[in-house]
Parts: sequence; structure tokens; C-alpha cells
Amino acid sequence: MLVAEVREAHEEGRPVLVACRSVADSVRYGAVLATAGLPATVLNAANTDDEAAIVAEAGAPGRITVSTQLAGRGTDIRLPDASVAAGGLRVIGVGLFPSSRLEDQLRGRAGRQGDPGDSVFLASLDDDLIVRHAPDHRLPST
Repeated sequence: MLVAEVREAHEEGRPVLVACRSVADSVRYGAVLATAGLPATVLNAANTDDEAAIVAEAGAPGRITVSTQLAGRGTDIRLPDASVAAGGLRVIGVGLFPSSRLEDQLRGRAGRQGDPGDSVFLASLDDDLIVRHAPDHRLPST
């Protein structure tokens, strides 16, 4: 599902921010997208020296950026006119984050200052937060 969501926005010329909960997840999903022919730039704690340059390019048309929470509060992804015309920034959260505040900050990267944009969070019923807080809502094993 992640690949399909990213591919759709990428083919529309929209920039995409894939938000992950951990450095390991950001590396893994960056590799998954690359294998699917969707080259992504990964921003995480391992490459904070490049953060300003990566964020400066994250709003470019069709750009795919995979990040941890570094791209949350205080990060302003600026969109050129072509990205605005294509529909703005698409934020895709992978999994649920430990606090709704973090999710709100990530959602807030899209649709800033009147620009178009949207966000979606992809989660599984097997997500550790769902299992921990709502164990009775898991699907039966097949």
C-alpha cells in the first residue's frame, strides 16, 4: 500500500514526505521504494548534517523524502509553483506514532499557509500501539 500511495503522488508530480517512527524504518522504507523504482532521499539522525539541503529540496515536484520525526515540528517544506499546481505536499505516515502531538506535527507539514496538500497514516492492526492499547481488536490468525 505504501508503494502505491507514493507512486500515485509521485506520478502526479507532487512531493511526498514519508514519515517513519525510527531510523531503521526510514532506511527500510527508503530501500523498499527504491526497489519499486521510486528513488527517495532518506533523512534521519544518521545524516543530520545534510538536513537543511534535504529539506530545501523536499518540496520539489515529484521529490520523495523518507524521514523520521526530524521532519516534524519547525520544519518548513517550501513548495515551488509546480508542486502547488500538482496538488501540494503529500505526507504519508507509516504506522502510528507514540503521541498524537507527533502525528499532528507531521500532518501540519502538508497544506501550510494556504498551499494545497494532504496526509494519510498507514497502520496495521498488528501495529505495536494498537496491540498494546486495544489487544481485543486484533484480527484472528488465519
